[in-house]
Amino acid sequence: MLRGDLAIDLTLEGPVLTRSTEPGAPGIDSPVARDPAGRPILPYSLVQGRLREVWREMGEVLGVDLGALLGKETGDQDLTPRRGRLYFRDFKAPKAGGSEIVTSVRRNSERRAVDDGALRHLEMPFLPGEEVTFSGWVRYLAVSQAEAVKIAGQIEAGLRFVPSFGSERTSGFGRLIGVSCRLATLPLPAPDLASTEGKERLALVLKFQDPICFPSSLSGGTLFESSDTVPGAAIQGTLARMLAELCGRPAHRPIADLPAPFEALGRAFSLLRFTHAFPVAAPTDSKAPSPARPRSVALSLVKLDPREKEVLDVALCRGPILIDGHAPAFRTDWKNTKVPERIFAGCEPVRELRTRTAIDGDTRRGADEKLFTYEMRRPEGVVWRSEIDLSAVLAEDRTAVEAELRAVLSLGLLGAGKTGADATVSFVKENAAPPDLRPGADDSGAPVWVVVLQTPALLADPERVGEGATDDDLRQAYEAAWRDLSGGALRIVRYFSTERLTGGYIAGRFRGVERGYAPYLLTDQGSTFVLAQENGDPTGLLADWVDHGLPLPNWALERYGDGWSTCPYRREQGYGEIEIATAQAARDRPERSRIEEV
Repeated sequence: MLRGDLAIDLTLEGPVLTRSTEPGAPGIDSPVARDPAGRPILPYSLVQGRLREVWREMGEVLGVDLGALLGKETGDQDLTPRRGRLYFRDFKAPKAGGSEIVTSVRRNSERRAVDDGALRHLEMPFLPGEEVTFSGWVRYLAVSQAEAVKIAGQIEAGLRFVPSFGSERTSGFGRLIGVSCRLATLPLPAPDLASTEGKERLALVLKFQDPICFPSSLSGGTLFESSDTVPGAAIQGTLARMLAELCGRPAHRPIADLPAPFEALGRAFSLLRFTHAFPVAAPTDSKAPSPARPRSVALSLVKLDPREKEVLDVALCRGPILIDGHAPAFRTDWKNTKVPERIFAGCEPVRELRTRTAIDGDTRRGADEKLFTYEMRRPEGVVWRSEIDLSAVLAEDRTAVEAELRAVLSLGLLGAGKTGADATVSFVKENAAPPDLRPGADDSGAPVWVVVLQTPALLADPERVGEGATDDDLRQAYEAAWRDLSGGALRIVRYFSTERLTGGYIAGRFRGVERGYAPYLLTDQGSTFVLAQENGDPTGLLADWVDHGLPLPNWALERYGDGWSTCPYRREQGYGEIEIATAQAARDRPERSRIEEV
């Protein structure tokens, strides 16, 4: 069991042009795609797509299992996930190249004259006849050294049959004149039981090597907008697929009965909880401690003016209210103003757009209706903080499970998200202070707790808040959910929330298309609920929620079940994480002299 790192050099003869989605200098119609350092690149998807074309025609001759190595085709209507085993990275030139601009025109075939509007200005960093080598690599997992060598040979053979890369290939651009491949392997280390402690929680730092895309929404079917956060479900799913590939098993089989050295991890895999990974600024000093995991911004925060720095929290205020005679602006109306670091210690990664299209194998042109765009997040200067909760694992098995987790993650987290990004994984010490579970007092004087969702959660029953539902319907749905979750120990006093429907693709894949379109209703992260004691002491219950996340309400258990294949929004996948923010809300509550009830 090992990881294969295949370093590849593609030597092209200029001119070379891979067009960037990002706008170039004024007047440039086709700017060159570059990395943050300004070096021209061959995007990973371009190299992968050209290799797929060759393998589609010559795969049988080369002994290639195209579906296994590169996954299913774009536009495949089968909802069963079939991801490829090969993870490509961008291929980069060693230098920025020149700054030549060339002019291109198109002639009218009938008039033999230049067409109107057919004048183009192309950026050309490498001139005709100039040789340039683009270096990149492909990573994959293999059962044995022999399999790793076989896959490397198939990749090299396929690339040698590619005639050219990039745009304007019919005009002689990007002609391939050389391919060089070097395979290095990283064996899976044996699980080290002696160095593990059988911890209940493992704190992780993920450092991605290339842009990531974990879509939070799909706009118009063509734009995949990535979240800043890496979902716990994505970490769990990526790890499950890695284990399957290392063991030579189909990725869709349950991770339960794994062979050595993953027996304990296989038995306990369904009991592990993977929290969402939040982005934080990477420390500039390698000896500096890893930054703490940030928390989501409560939707009960307000400003008197979105441009002002003063932030107040109205969770404990009996509303609606005016502050200093003005209606406060809630978090959803702040637009792009920065949140104070004392409230949110995370960061926002730089965004990058890349537009892609599938190629018609017959015409060699862009396929119809296959154009789509990724809004990705760049990883420079950012790390992502996550945790693995092992508390549900039997105490006698916890040491073995931790050792096996550390062993497999020493290879990194391979092929995560839409871009198949890789991350190095570090385990760090977490010295988080215990949560403050003491109740606060709202304006009525009753003891209350302020609960802020750190990640989305299934709470309100969508059948209660369908088309035509009112504010009262939503409140009743939340009242029922919290009464159910707490066994009647807590009741809602007030709440600040946003909701969204999700899961068109997921609902069809997990729950069956024959059941019709029935999306999930998620309550967004940051949603804030003020809860009062109803019966008994809820302190122990709140502590359990903080440590392990919210369980599913009974309506969700009955409708979706408690398994990942029918409900992808469970706490084991990082959803329903909460924070008790009562003390913070009390500190940020506006002074009574400034409040006017309306």
